[in-house]
Amino acid sequence: MSRLPDRFDLLVRKVREGDFTPDRQIDFLLAAFFTLKEAHLINAADEVSPLPTFLELDEAVLMPVFTSADQADTYTSERGQRGDHDDLCLISMPPAIVLDYAESFTSYGCKDWFINPGPFGFIISLQEAQAYQQQKNKVGQRPDIGFWIPNLTSQEEAFWEDNGL
Repeated sequence: MSRLPDRFDLLVRKVREGDFTPDRQIDFLLAAFFTLKEAHLINAADEVSPLPTFLELDEAVLMPVFTSADQADTYTSERGQRGDHDDLCLISMPPAIVLDYAESFTSYGCKDWFINPGPFGFIISLQEAQAYQQQKNKVGQRPDIGFWIPNLTSQEEAFWEDNGL
């Protein structure tokens, strides 16, 4: 069951195609991620005691995080983690709360997110996400509202406007 790229996928592709350093790409992707109303984790346990799923990549433990329920649905279906008629069990919360929640798993070795695993996915360290949130808060932005990119240049602002972002 494949799905068409959504708006967030297209944003990732545009940022990757842009003339930006990898660090600047991370700034843009984090800004877009933290403006989402909700982010989603796949619940590997039950509703009473939820526990997110994890995956290993090159001996690193990553927490898959999804920008939409459709992203999570496709991920679980394509990997045979559930049947087409099985319910999708998600843990959904604002991205800033997901960051706080994810930090509780660092003692288990999880230090990174894999946002939307797949062709438009990207890996963000919890440390990078936390630094972004701290910098955003420092300039007076509420952690749960607003699109903020540190030190946005006029060329970068034109990129965002030209691409309808």
